[in-house]
Amino acid sequence: MRDGVVGFYMLALGLSLRARIGEATLEQVVWLLNHARQMPADDPIRLALRTFTDGYARDRGDPAAVTLLGEALGRAIDIATRVPDTFVAVGADRKDIHG
Repeated sequence: MRDGVVGFYMLALGLSLRARIGEATLEQVVWLLNHARQMPADDPIRLALRTFTDGYARDRGDPAAVTLLGEALGRAIDIATRVPDTFVAVGADRKDIHG
């Protein structure tokens, strides 16, 4: 993952956390949305951020709704950055251990 992508994801996570505790501001949302334009159009966090900003513009006066938007953005970040489970048990091919 490129450094720019990691930085963008960290900024989006920060916005998500601020939204969850009611401290996200319109300036932060607009700044991150402008930063998102540098990301590929199909980037999952860019798409999730667009959904967040649409909801924020509509519901920014409702703290409960903004909290839910922050939680949804956080889930999208978690899903997009999750490492696939590639764990293979040591000696998994050994019949004397695993039958």
